[in-house]
Amino acid sequence: MGHGYIKLIDWIKAAVYSLEQNRIKPFKTSVLKILYLTLPEELRWTLYEPYLYGPYSRTISDLLDILAFGYKSLGAYIHTMPNGTWTTIFSFKGSQVELNKIVFDKINALVKKLKQKGIKTAKELSLVCKVYYLKERYETENINYLSQKSRIIGWNLSGQQIAHYLEVLSDIP
Repeated sequence: MGHGYIKLIDWIKAAVYSLEQNRIKPFKTSVLKILYLTLPEELRWTLYEPYLYGPYSRTISDLLDILAFGYKSLGAYIHTMPNGTWTTIFSFKGSQVELNKIVFDKINALVKKLKQKGIKTAKELSLVCKVYYLKERYETENINYLSQKSRIIGWNLSGQQIAHYLEVLSDIP
């Protein structure tokens, strides 16, 4: 892998902490999407699959649920959205957070770059990840082709959306 032995919990903690530090709400969807963009490729393809809101990992989602209510420093609370639905927001209860510096630096650099490009919501992160998935999966940046493939998956991304998020991804490794 080239990353040594790094536990998935290190990635989760770094994602939550980075989102919090950059004043982006660490919704479950946001954490899942940041992890999708930063995990090593072999883990992305092993853990994630296409889903309505972009690439989704049931394994990581389940792990987040377990960690939210059982891990000593990572907690969660339920947030009611304006439309009446609810979601989980993750947070660190204490100020002492042990982070894997390599993982945190990688995730934090991405979060800062996305924030600079105006990507601050779970919905925007989902769109970034959809385009990233299509670009990686089909190994092309052909907008018409990726738009067609997005319809097959059920994402129905317009050429304009794909072009915009390809630009967002242009200088993100």
